[in-house]
Amino acid sequence: MEDNSRFLGPFGGRGLSVWLVGGAVRDAALGLAPGDLDLVVDLPMEEIAAICGGAVIGPEGMQVCITSCDEFVMEVCPLQGGSIEKDLSVRDFTVNAMALTEDGTLVDPFDGMEDLRSMVLRFVGDPSERLAEDPIRALRMCRLASSLGLTPSVDSLKAVRNFVATRQDRIEALSRPRVGKEMVVGLVRPVKYLSTMMDVGLVRLLMPSLDHGLALSVFSVLAESRGEVLPLEMALAVLAGLSRDDRETPSKRWISWGVSRSIRREAERLARFRSVDPDSSLRDMGEMILDNGDDIILKLFELSYAWAQGCGVDVGRWREGRSRLDDAIDHVARASEAGIVPDGSRIGDLVGEGPQVKRCMVELYRSLASGNCSSEEDAWEAVLTGWSKFRESNVFF
Repeated sequence: MEDNSRFLGPFGGRGLSVWLVGGAVRDAALGLAPGDLDLVVDLPMEEIAAICGGAVIGPEGMQVCITSCDEFVMEVCPLQGGSIEKDLSVRDFTVNAMALTEDGTLVDPFDGMEDLRSMVLRFVGDPSERLAEDPIRALRMCRLASSLGLTPSVDSLKAVRNFVATRQDRIEALSRPRVGKEMVVGLVRPVKYLSTMMDVGLVRLLMPSLDHGLALSVFSVLAESRGEVLPLEMALAVLAGLSRDDRETPSKRWISWGVSRSIRREAERLARFRSVDPDSSLRDMGEMILDNGDDIILKLFELSYAWAQGCGVDVGRWREGRSRLDDAIDHVARASEAGIVPDGSRIGDLVGEGPQVKRCMVELYRSLASGNCSSEEDAWEAVLTGWSKFRESNVFF
């Protein structure tokens, strides 16, 4: 392989025994851009930290030094076992147990490159020992199978199934952030991820209230139209919408998984996909556009359609509803482009600030979506209709 020094940061060009290891080597072999960089250096941790000025974290014997190299986060560890081969022998999978020297020489004692060529995911050494060392590797197998399109070996699948069945306590003891780190990456390709987790028993253990068969059907329908990659907020919404767990809100679980606030908020709104009425009129769709925006309402309808198809329901009504929704969005967009749609502040100037503004906006968008506003005069007439309806329903206003 080519010279590797540009990925070694302050450890390159010093004549040190230093190796680039793990995911960056694997991703380079697959033609993917590297993510974080993992280095192994034959130095004590104190000297590693002194060279790079990074922060040392973790318990004694498992410490890493965190620093940066250009746009990459770099994690640096001391060499374990006296040789790079020994160091690699305690890693999780053969495709992650490869190293590159500074001059680009590949160190591959467990044939990880051959497994990559065969697209096989295999534990290093005894799978049971690797799982006992760190149970998160059961979830990582599912995640790597999904994100990289690898097929777990027969021995790997058998070992994970047995571990999940016999050592549930070890899986349940995993911290939420570690579980979440695997989940949020795997769920971006939900069909392969969920099917692999179902195969080894992890869905039953980690998501016991999920209707996993229906969830897999919904994800499969979405994959037919979108491809295998799904926005995380949509994947989370499917899990939330098809779960019956009242003990914990989805948002609380997502917080513990480290999901960003913006994705959590969108997923919460999308989780209402089962309540979408495909028979909604253009006027009703106008109100939905006002409340949700084009992007959310389109995703809601898409999820609702996939759910209906996954349930085996005749989706003709959803196709007709989607056609009406497209018309409603087009009507609103055309009116906005024509500059005839007053905003909330202008409406507030007319009717005063308060809940009456929202009622006027609702009537306006219902009229816009129906295609009944071709001029600014039409738009203001709709606003006044909303104002009149508000006063009729609030006689003491």
